[in-house]
Amino acid sequence: MGGVENGGPSGQPPGTPNCFRCRHFEVRHDPAWPYGCRAFDFRSRALPSHEVQRSSGAPCQAFEPRGPAPRPPPRPPRDPGGIYG
Repeated sequence: MGGVENGGPSGQPPGTPNCFRCRHFEVRHDPAWPYGCRAFDFRSRALPSHEVQRSSGAPCQAFEPRGPAPRPPPRPPRDPGGIYG
């Protein structure tokens, strides 16, 4: 745990982790609480790292970088048959 990934959305306090690059961050479908943190188990209207910074005065200590996106499985070869083949 720990670490800081800068370069997040505009308005992000300097030195706070970029939630969009954290494995614990989730975007929720509830308009009242659009963001969440699985590590601290809470939902928020603001990015979780902003809430942690505001409430504790320290940058988020649960930041863990996301791994690379999974690759989609290869597509099967196309069948050339049909009415034209």
